[in-house]
Amino acid sequence: MLHIKYEGRFGNNLFQYCRGLCFCMQSKHGINNPINTKIVKAENPKNNHNENIWQEGYYQDKQTIDSFKNNKDYLFNNHPEIDGSFIHVRLGDIENLNWSCSVEYYEQAIESTTFTEGYISSDSPSSELVGYLMKNYNLKLYKDTAEQTIIFGSRFKNKILSLGTFSWWIGFLGSQENVIFPNPLSHKKWHGPIFQEMNWNSLG
Repeated sequence: MLHIKYEGRFGNNLFQYCRGLCFCMQSKHGINNPINTKIVKAENPKNNHNENIWQEGYYQDKQTIDSFKNNKDYLFNNHPEIDGSFIHVRLGDIENLNWSCSVEYYEQAIESTTFTEGYISSDSPSSELVGYLMKNYNLKLYKDTAEQTIIFGSRFKNKILSLGTFSWWIGFLGSQENVIFPNPLSHKKWHGPIFQEMNWNSLG
């Protein structure tokens, strides 16, 4: 049986759980503590072993991402695409550290897309940056749970991301037609090279 030591917040936990699923599909172990989420459709594998295995770490690496790509149709639910744009703005715990993306990044990304319907979501929805983008680009504010925000954002044709695993999931799931992300080499990194492994459009 695989026991996962979850660390961090929802985006990190989803990485850890899905990494465990990919491992268990090959090893025929079950997962002792799976996450109950509508993002994942794969069932917990049946356990065929007596020994216990512990998984610890964030697994934000190429091997893990390749396993997600190779098993995407099996692992994850798919939802109808929305012909519009979804913008994710992460501020919260990184804004005071000057790790967040600039208004110029979001302006350039938004102006590079064409859309009639646009939504924005943030962990700091009352921030000046979010208010500015809403007003200047006629964006609607989306507020829901972490799980529902990832599901909703992933459905859009155009996705404009921040850095971090939460935003990465919005980009990875659903449509891959036009995913824009900030160049990790121009920003302070607090996670693995998860964006560099994707064939997305980098700005900044």
